[in-house]
Amino acid sequence: MAQSPEQIRASLDRYLAPDFRGRLRARGIARGMVWRKGVVPEGSPSFPDRLSGDLLDFGYGVLALALELRDANRTRAAEARFITSDAFEVAAEAIESAVRRGDPTDGDHGRHLVVSAAAFHLAGFAARSFSLLPASALARNLASGEHALALLLRRDLVSLRELIVNWLALEENSDRAIAARLKDDEDDFGPDDAVLLALTSAYFRAVGLGDTALVTGDEALYERAVAALDNVIEASANVGNLPTWWVATLTTHLFRDLWDQSLHVQLPKGPRDDLPERWDELRRDFIVQLAARRPPHVDLWPSQLEAAQRSIDPADDLVIALPTSAGKTRIAELCILRALADERRVVYVTPLRALSAQVERVLARTFAPLGASVTSLYGAIGASSVDSKTLVDADVVVATPEKLDFALRQDSHVLDSVGLIVLDEGHMIGLGSREIRYEVLIQRLLRREDAGERRIVCLSAMFNPKDAQFQDFNAWLRSDEDGEPVHVEWRPTRQRLAHLDWFPSANAARLSFLEGEAAFVPRFVEGQPPRGRRETPYPATEIEFCIAAANAFANDGHTVLVYSPQRSQIDPLVREFRHMQKQGYLTDLKAPEPADLVTALAIGREWLGNKHAAVQALELGVGTHHGALPRPFQSAIEDLLDKKRLPVVVASPTLAQGVDLSCSVLLFRSLTRFDPETETQKLISPAEFANVVGRAGRAYVDLDG
Repeated sequence: MAQSPEQIRASLDRYLAPDFRGRLRARGIARGMVWRKGVVPEGSPSFPDRLSGDLLDFGYGVLALALELRDANRTRAAEARFITSDAFEVAAEAIESAVRRGDPTDGDHGRHLVVSAAAFHLAGFAARSFSLLPASALARNLASGEHALALLLRRDLVSLRELIVNWLALEENSDRAIAARLKDDEDDFGPDDAVLLALTSAYFRAVGLGDTALVTGDEALYERAVAALDNVIEASANVGNLPTWWVATLTTHLFRDLWDQSLHVQLPKGPRDDLPERWDELRRDFIVQLAARRPPHVDLWPSQLEAAQRSIDPADDLVIALPTSAGKTRIAELCILRALADERRVVYVTPLRALSAQVERVLARTFAPLGASVTSLYGAIGASSVDSKTLVDADVVVATPEKLDFALRQDSHVLDSVGLIVLDEGHMIGLGSREIRYEVLIQRLLRREDAGERRIVCLSAMFNPKDAQFQDFNAWLRSDEDGEPVHVEWRPTRQRLAHLDWFPSANAARLSFLEGEAAFVPRFVEGQPPRGRRETPYPATEIEFCIAAANAFANDGHTVLVYSPQRSQIDPLVREFRHMQKQGYLTDLKAPEPADLVTALAIGREWLGNKHAAVQALELGVGTHHGALPRPFQSAIEDLLDKKRLPVVVASPTLAQGVDLSCSVLLFRSLTRFDPETETQKLISPAEFANVVGRAGRAYVDLDG
């Protein structure tokens, strides 16, 4: 007998309890942290042979109930709908734990990965879904429909279209060919085979309609696509074709999510009294150019939905508190889009020159194709006549607080046509000299006579809503106008905390995870004997241990960011990387292709010279990033890291101040820095630790950081 929605939710609550079936989920996650190619390292905790089967049974059972509850929600009022995202996430992690990093010879490996990725997407984690399906996964033993679903989850719409066109164009898949084969007594092609081909063709046509609807924003076409998929689901159930039923069911729910959270739906369309005349044109071009990216950006994340709805109101001063990598920049872009539609200019304030350069590149990529001019003001203190002209003429100007404040002192009218000011890294208002300058600038902006004609949007990953001062800050920035800040704790990737401890008696380092079943790898870093003229084993010092750890993580396929709280420690560290490489201890550190380094090395040699530690380390694949390096060299390092060309980057406190360097593994070189006033080592602040930790885990690259 069918269960009611209330009964389904009650069942899910039981299954999702942490201790269900002897903490099955936690055991699966723990094993998934340490095993490789289906093998648990020697000395690690043991796991029962049946664990994978139990995880798959559990994951598919929860997934089926979550889909049933989601269907029931469609007929309920919004406020009466049951939460399903938690169930989809648990199902996804259970299935993932059973197969990811499992036995590569398992013929069902690819199919389970696709189902897990779909469940992650339905839980609201599109970036995890993408990262779970690397290109190599598509080469697994996948049926045609599973392959199409995988391409949709990876947002590889070009390959998806090619697959659909090629399938439907094949003569052997046509009705005529199928009928002929059924009439041929010597062909073992039977009715079941004909039904499978017919279902696959119908599925591909439906997916093609859905793809076109997402690109064009055609709601009628979207409804046709969903109706066609519903027909495939019904037909698959009638003939008992379970694989096609699963694929079509997951695809239907996926399309509903993509449509509901698409920019076409989330960004209102004119004509409306509260929207300017240019809005529809800029909205269309904005959506089109985001959809042309790789991967295409066709929808918003759960963390962005509330802020996106408020972004189009130019009278709504916003305080946006989202974790690092949770999509703050997209919210800023939506606010900028509205300002440009109002034919008002934009000033984007960043507290660091390094961050200004990054933001300028990001905004230029988005708004230059829309015909907007994007430029920046940062560098030497003071403002020239050229700076003032830039502030008056450019559509979008990225500036440091010092530059903008100086320009305002020279000519207060430079902001007359500015309709939006974005304040990035808003938490950097405090007692330091740079922080005080930032606060003084904001005070100056809020006290201007024309302040009411100008919107202010403040972004930060470090605001703490539990802090009483946060509400005061929100009221201050909004000039005591009613309105709540936007705060979401959601982030696109998971984060795992671990510590790495050296045990001299074992001549190895143990990697221990700090959650769940406390999984560990007993010999993650192995000691090595002396080589050449060296007299001591490796690693012999703390700095060598740090290098050995980075090498081990890089060998595991990770991009490693080594954080040093003290800038003076960075050059000695990168020099030691080169020293260890010469001694033959960094065999797992894969240097980039020479062609990838041409630009960065040319910049480094011109600005720093051939013998500089940062230039020599770069030849090994070790990047260096800190505030004393020339800005062009920093930009080159950022570009290489963004393109995943560098296995290791060593960075300084500029990372904690908002510079966007992300990685899959973050190693702390130390948790202390020297305090010249007390002449002692002091722990870094909790805020600095949290901000740096936020860099671990890159959306659309990593499942975990």
